[in-house]
Amino acid sequence: MALEAEWRNNAYNNYAQAIEDNVFTSGDLMLKIKPVLYGEKPADGRSLYISLHGGGGTTTDVNDQQWRNQMYLYKPAEGVYVAPRAPWDAWNMWFQEGIDELFEMLIQAAVAHWEVNPDKVYLLKPIGITHKANANQLYTMRLQLETEGLPMPSAGMNTMVSIRLNDGVSHELMVSTNALLQADGRSCVFVYHPETGTVQSEEVTMLRLTGDGNCIITSPTLKAGDIVVSAGVHAIRNGEKVKPLLPTTETNVGGLL
Repeated sequence: MALEAEWRNNAYNNYAQAIEDNVFTSGDLMLKIKPVLYGEKPADGRSLYISLHGGGGTTTDVNDQQWRNQMYLYKPAEGVYVAPRAPWDAWNMWFQEGIDELFEMLIQAAVAHWEVNPDKVYLLKPIGITHKANANQLYTMRLQLETEGLPMPSAGMNTMVSIRLNDGVSHELMVSTNALLQADGRSCVFVYHPETGTVQSEEVTMLRLTGDGNCIITSPTLKAGDIVVSAGVHAIRNGEKVKPLLPTTETNVGGLL
């Protein structure tokens, strides 16, 4: 798809220097990495393993030693194995503000430079929860991996779990990638207003590609049921009058009548 190819090309160029230097920066923060590629690349792309070192609230030398130990601690049969060095020497070094942006950069660079498959996600199924809080006022959850043919992570690996909370109001929408127009570093879609017959440009934020020609977006103004232009977005202008195509009926296949 043209949109995906454009995204990969932009990400490749944006992170070329970071990959060459083995370090990502965001503001004053710096994430050093040690990447190792294992095995042959599968037809659908490589796996990505981010292995987080221990140490924590100790000296820089100790955390550096823990990082060096993590570089070759695991050897998956296939995939890109990356050991990053935490930007801080603190007990919560992997959970401080700013680390998510650095990981996002690393993952995007891995997709663009090492052909990592971004759709290789391990889903976790809740199988139990302790309803009584422990001494730290935390509740223990037990989660089960749903691998669905993906290689099993090795025992002892550090993991990062992302939890999406559904508050009952969904702010994510799915549109065709053909509906997205990227210009001046922004993404937008054209919304059709039947009462005026015109289209209005609405800025959106791309969250992820679904792999089936669609894209998950979020927008403060769009809502489910809005009519979005899905073809010819490069040829129309904001406020222009357009006429929607009539839907194909069973008796007029191809719109010939």
